[in-house]
Amino acid sequence: MGNLVAQFHNVLAFILLVAVSLSAFLGQGVEAVAIHMLQQPLHTFGLTPMDWLIVVAAVLTIFPTLEIAKWFERRGCFGSLD
Repeated sequence: MGNLVAQFHNVLAFILLVAVSLSAFLGQGVEAVAIHMLQQPLHTFGLTPMDWLIVVAAVLTIFPTLEIAKWFERRGCFGSLD
């Protein structure tokens, strides 16, 4: 039962981390691009839905890439990293 609770906490922590990361990304990036009256002073322009898809896909690759690298490092796949 304790192991199940620990797994639940790990999943919950992961979901919270993803939610906070996405809100930070959306909080700053979207305002500069999506709010029309900010586009001229910030020298930005509106993005098409395909552009937004590319941005979101690129952002979503960061966390898994870092976690995979840490997984390999913990198993010594990169040799000594002193």
